[in-house]
Amino acid sequence: MTDYYRVCPKCKNKIEPGDVFCASCGERITYGKKKSNSSDETQELTANYEWFKQENQLVD
Repeated sequence: MTDYYRVCPKCKNKIEPGDVFCASCGERITYGKKKSNSSDETQELTANYEWFKQENQLVD
């Protein structure tokens, strides 16, 4: 039986189901959802990404 899984579009590392950001490089993972221009969603994603970068000591 073959195991199917997603990979990060940026670094190609394995992405676990439900991940929002790649644990390796911090790339935002999308799951076929249409991108929204909602200001609230953008602010929430930015805050989540900034937290992720700080927790994983990433640099832009």
